[in-house]
Amino acid sequence: MKIKNMFLVFVATLSFVGYTVEQNIEVIAKEWNARTVEDVQKEVEVDDNGEMHYTVQWGDTLSIVSLASGMPLQALQQLNNIEQANMIYAGMDLTLIGNQTIVAIDPNKPAAEEVEEPVAEEEVEEPVAEEEVEEPVAEEVVEEVAPQPVQQSGYELTVEASAYSYQEAGLSSYTADGTNLANEPNIIAVDPSVIPLGTLVEIPGYGVYRAADTGGAIKGNRIDIHMTSIQAMNQFGRRTITIKVLN
Repeated sequence: MKIKNMFLVFVATLSFVGYTVEQNIEVIAKEWNARTVEDVQKEVEVDDNGEMHYTVQWGDTLSIVSLASGMPLQALQQLNNIEQANMIYAGMDLTLIGNQTIVAIDPNKPAAEEVEEPVAEEEVEEPVAEEEVEEPVAEEVVEEVAPQPVQQSGYELTVEASAYSYQEAGLSSYTADGTNLANEPNIIAVDPSVIPLGTLVEIPGYGVYRAADTGGAIKGNRIDIHMTSIQAMNQFGRRTITIKVLN
């Protein structure tokens, strides 16, 4: 805002010794330019105590100083004992609020709404589930059973062997288990406590025979081998041999 070539005309009454003179005096006012908030902020000074001061310049208004300092207009008046806001003059020292940051305020901008910060939800510790403890299981007591002797197979056995033939006088062609020697000649007589009946044995030089007969003289490691003829029986005679038990 500018006011140019403004003439103030007033009548001054001058009193001199013995007489009064009335004279019209024309006063030409100095050109007045309104200062801005930025202009005021640049000239604010801070003293050693941290208080801010400002010296009023030509073109200032108290409302501009209020905006530049961030102080309410009424508070600025009370702090500096100013009765009327328009009664300030160039060179006047104004005290502002100590240690206050100067912030430019736009009078046309609405005040910012206070926003409540969300309150953080209180963390609630969830109860820790108790760990299930498995009770020890009683070991089942197993009664040990003494192993039963197992008749081995595929092993060799040294025996005293003799020979016989159903063609001898007085001998039957049927064995102790009912086998007909005429139909199945490869039979041996054994002691069942050593070689069970039905066991297959291999006789060196003669082949595989089956234990199917017994005899009163056949005890322990004794066997009697059936021959198909008396000649073969006599030829074999009596000897110690090693047989192989197959099953």
